[in-house]
Amino acid sequence: MNRIYIFTGKGGVGKSSIAAAHAIKSATEGKKTLLVSTDMAHNLGDIFERRLGKEAENVLPNLDIYEIDPEYVMENNFSSVMKYLGNLLSEVDDYSLQDMGMMPGMEELFSLLKIADIYNNERYERIIVDCAPTGETLALLKFPELLSWYMEKLFPIGKVGVRMLAPISKSVFKVEMPNKNAMNDIEKMYLKLVELQELLKNRDITSIRIVTTPEKMVVEETKRNYMYMNLYNFNVDGLYINRILPQNIKNDFFDQWIIIDRKIDKEPTRLAENLYAMEIDTVYESEKSWGNLKDYFKQLLTMKSGSGIEVEELLVFPGLEELFSMFKILEMYENGDYDTIIVDCAPTGETLALLKYPERLSGMIKKVLPVKKAGVKSVGPVVEKVMKIPMPKDNVFDDIEYLMDKMQRLQDLMLNKEVVSLRVVTTPEKIVINEAKRNFTCLYLYHYNVDAVIVNHIYPAKAMDGYFNKWIKLQEDALQEIKESFSEVPRFYVELQQQELRTLDVLRQVGNHIFEGSDPDDVLFKKEIYSIDNEKKCLKIYLPFADKEELRLEQDKNELIVGVRNERRKFPIPDEFAGKEIVGAKFEEGYLTISF
Repeated sequence: MNRIYIFTGKGGVGKSSIAAAHAIKSATEGKKTLLVSTDMAHNLGDIFERRLGKEAENVLPNLDIYEIDPEYVMENNFSSVMKYLGNLLSEVDDYSLQDMGMMPGMEELFSLLKIADIYNNERYERIIVDCAPTGETLALLKFPELLSWYMEKLFPIGKVGVRMLAPISKSVFKVEMPNKNAMNDIEKMYLKLVELQELLKNRDITSIRIVTTPEKMVVEETKRNYMYMNLYNFNVDGLYINRILPQNIKNDFFDQWIIIDRKIDKEPTRLAENLYAMEIDTVYESEKSWGNLKDYFKQLLTMKSGSGIEVEELLVFPGLEELFSMFKILEMYENGDYDTIIVDCAPTGETLALLKYPERLSGMIKKVLPVKKAGVKSVGPVVEKVMKIPMPKDNVFDDIEYLMDKMQRLQDLMLNKEVVSLRVVTTPEKIVINEAKRNFTCLYLYHYNVDAVIVNHIYPAKAMDGYFNKWIKLQEDALQEIKESFSEVPRFYVELQQQELRTLDVLRQVGNHIFEGSDPDDVLFKKEIYSIDNEKKCLKIYLPFADKEELRLEQDKNELIVGVRNERRKFPIPDEFAGKEIVGAKFEEGYLTISF
C-alpha cells in the first residue's frame, strides 16, 4: 500500500533533515519516493544543494523532491473559480487573481490538495511531507475539515438559484454571479476537500511523525502538539529525538543543564520589576475582536445541525489567528502601558504570513465588500428566501468598518521605522543562514525595517574538542558568511550556554552579553528600501539576496507588481512616473532598478 508520512515539530529541531533522511532510506530500499515541502519557508533545495522548480525533480534513484508553489497549483487546478473571483474583485477595483488565491489559509489549502493529487496518481509508493513548524502544521491538517464544513454551509446556492439571483446581483450589488464553470470548480473543490479529509484521517495510509529535541521547552511543545493531533484524530505513530549528546562525550562544558518552569497567562504576567510576559490566546482574542460579527456568523454557520465544530473554532479561520495576535499587539501599543514590546514570532514562514496579512486583508475587505446597507435592505428578503441565508444587519457593517480601520492602523504601525524593528535570529549553519537570507528578501519586499541579526548557538572554542572537532571549520565558515552577507546590519553573537535559556538570571546575563555597548531599545539600523531618481527616471527597490532568475516584474496601470519566489507585492507607481510605461529593468548588487 502507498503511504504518506507527515513530519512536523517545533522550528529549529531539524525536522527537514530528518524527513530527508527518511526519504533517502525509503528510496534506497527500492520504494519510489517523493519528498515534498509544504513549508512556505522551503529549504529542501538547500539540503540537496540545488535549485528547485515548480515540479518534482529527481535527485537520486527512486527519489524525487518537490517544493510546492501554492500559487502555481491554484492557477493550474481551479482556474475558473479563481478567474471568477478575480473578475468580481476587478469590477470594484484592480485586484489580481494571485492576490485572491494567496489570502489567509489558501496557501495551506492548495498545498494539501496537491499532495492528495500526487497520492491519487499512484506514481509514488512513499510520500514524505516536510511540513511547517507545529502551529502552521496544525492549521494545515485541520483545514480540510474546517473548509469543507464552511463550503457545505455557505454554498447552498444551486445553479437554479444563481440564475434567479443574477439580475438582482448585477443591478443592485454590481456583482456578477458565478458562471457554470466557476460553480463546477467550487463543487470540484468541495469534493476534493472531502476526499482529502478522508485521506488524512486514514490510519492505514497517513502517519504523523513528530521531531523533537531533548530540551524542556521543545518537549513541552511536543506534548501539546501530540495532544492536538489526537484531538483531531490524526495518527501519530512515530517520535524522532534529534541532537542527543553522546553519553561517552567527555567535556565539562556540557555538564550543567538546569530548567525552571513559570506559568504565563493570556494576560500580562509580572515576572520581575518592569518585566511582564504573556502568551496570546487567539480564540480569546477573536471573541474580543469579532463583536456583532460573531453573532451574525453564529447565525450563518449554524443554519444546519449535525456539526461538532464549535463556532469559536470556526471564527479562528486559518490566517485570522495571526491577525488577532497582531490586533493584541496594536492594542497594547496604543494603550501606552509599556515602553518596549518584544514580540516572539513564529518561525520564518508563519512570521511572513503574520506580517503581510494587514496589507492584504485590509485591501481585500475594501474590494470584496461592495454591498452597501441600502442594497441589503432592498434585496435582503429576496436573497434570504432564495438562498436561505440570513443577511447582515447595520451593526455588522459597522463592525466591518471598524475592523478595516483597525487593520489600517496596524499596517501604519508595522511600517513605522521609528517604532518597529524586526530582528532576525539565525545559527551558524548553512541551511539556517540561507533561510535567514530569504527571510531578509521578503521582509524588505514588504518594506519592513530589519535592524539587527542575532547569531545563536555558537559553540565556544572550549566545547569543540574531541567529538565536536569537525564542527570547528564548519562554524568558522558559517560565521564568515554571516559577516559578509549581513555586513551593513548590526550583528550580535550568542555562544551556546551551559544551560537552557530559561531562567531570569541566565537570560539577564545573556542579554547583557549580547547587547554590551548597545541599547537594544534603539532603532539600530535603517535602510531606505525605495528610492526615486528623477533625473534618470527610475525607481530603485532594495531586495538583498534575491536571485535575478526568481524575480518577476509586472505593471498593472499605475501599480507595480514585484514577485520574489512565492512572494509578491503590489505598490503604487510614484506620482513622478504616473501614466508612464516601464521601458526597462535590471538587478544589480541587490537593487532592482526600474526605468520609465
